[in-house]
Amino acid sequence: HPLQAAQSHQRQRRTLHSQRQQMMQLTLWSGVLFLLSSAFFLLPSRSEGPAKAQAKPIFLPTNAKESEKIYGYNKKDRTHPDRITFQFSYRNGRSWLSYRILSSVPVDILLNGKALASVPPSRRSWFYNRHALPRHKLIVNRFNKITFKRLGHRSKKPLWGLTHIQLKEQSLPRPNLEKAKSACDRGYRFHTKGDKKPAMRYRAIIAFQECMDYLTLLKTPPPLYKQAEHMVTRINTELDVIYRQQLQQAKEQKDITKRARQYKHLLKFFRVDSADHRYQRVQQLLQQLKHSSGK
Repeated sequence: HPLQAAQSHQRQRRTLHSQRQQMMQLTLWSGVLFLLSSAFFLLPSRSEGPAKAQAKPIFLPTNAKESEKIYGYNKKDRTHPDRITFQFSYRNGRSWLSYRILSSVPVDILLNGKALASVPPSRRSWFYNRHALPRHKLIVNRFNKITFKRLGHRSKKPLWGLTHIQLKEQSLPRPNLEKAKSACDRGYRFHTKGDKKPAMRYRAIIAFQECMDYLTLLKTPPPLYKQAEHMVTRINTELDVIYRQQLQQAKEQKDITKRARQYKHLLKFFRVDSADHRYQRVQQLLQQLKHSSGK
């Protein structure tokens, strides 16, 4: 009958309309839930962004050129207010770390969570430094971590920075007792000439270090290793005394020309290795003196 057909058609339309409304409501609630879940995941990441960036290690390639990129908490980087961690690989060689730092408070350096060194405050100019990385604190064929941790309470301006960070690793030679003895003898000869030729002290350090390199991979290094290690420490102490004394003498010189001459003489003790932080510091002072005198 026409009447029954019309009623059936109306019921189908109502059912279809009801289904459409349900689909629209489901779509709407799905969109709301998606936005809420997105906000839930996004908000913590925004609020914890600097902390996460601070905790995430930065990969430091070995034997790469110095990078002038500046890390820390300053105009160039605001993601590391208190500390910064670098990650690097180690292949069982002799390795060392060099960098420049600027901080109004001391900064501790940790190697795989263990104390390596402490850097004194350097408020006005970048402080050049370098550290040998102890092999017993490193993990072979694994990632290792170096952390710079800024000490003290935060001031109103907790600015600090790290730049020119470089990590080097030198492969160790096969053990060779004869070559070790030869290098050690050379070190003693160079050291005896240190009073007449300033650069000889540093050449002696390099020779004694070479002696140690030829003995390092032995399971039980002979007494010669300890002798060479002692001489490296002794000569470095001698150079530190010379460095402090002549630096103070230069600073007391009122005549700029005489002060520059003193700095240039001091450079002779470290010119064998221009990456040495003492050489870098004297070079920096010479440049500052040059700019202040207008020459």
